[in-house]
Amino acid sequence: MTNLTTDEKVAQNMTAAAYIAETNAVTRAMAKAEGWTMWTTMASESYADCTTGYDVMAQNAVAEYRDAYKEAYNFRPSHTPEGTPSEIAAMCRELYEVAACSQESYEDPDAWLNDNAEAEAGNRSWTF
Repeated sequence: MTNLTTDEKVAQNMTAAAYIAETNAVTRAMAKAEGWTMWTTMASESYADCTTGYDVMAQNAVAEYRDAYKEAYNFRPSHTPEGTPSEIAAMCRELYEVAACSQESYEDPDAWLNDNAEAEAGNRSWTF
C-alpha cells in the first residue's frame, strides 16, 4: 500500500475494536457539541472480519462506493474498487457528481423519478 493518509497509517496500527470505539466516541462528541437529534455509531458486530482499523476504513469505503455507484448508474457495481480508502472516497465524489449531473439534466424532477423507476423495473435500457 502506498500513499496512505495519516489517518490510514494510524488506523493500520489500531485494532478494529479500538478504531470503532474511537470513531464512535468522536461521533458522539460531535453530536453533543452540535446538538444533533439523531445519529448512528458503528456496531462492532458488522466488522467481525476486520482485524485493524484500516480494514474497517476499507470496508466502509467499499460500501460507500457501492452506494455512490448505484446513485450514479441506478444499479450496484459488479466489481469491487481497488485502492486505499482515501482513493476510493475520491472515486465516490466523482460518482456523486455524475449522479447530480444526471438529476440536473431533467427540468421536471418527476421525469427523472419516472425514468429511474422504469430503469429499476427493467423497462428501459441505458446507454452510457
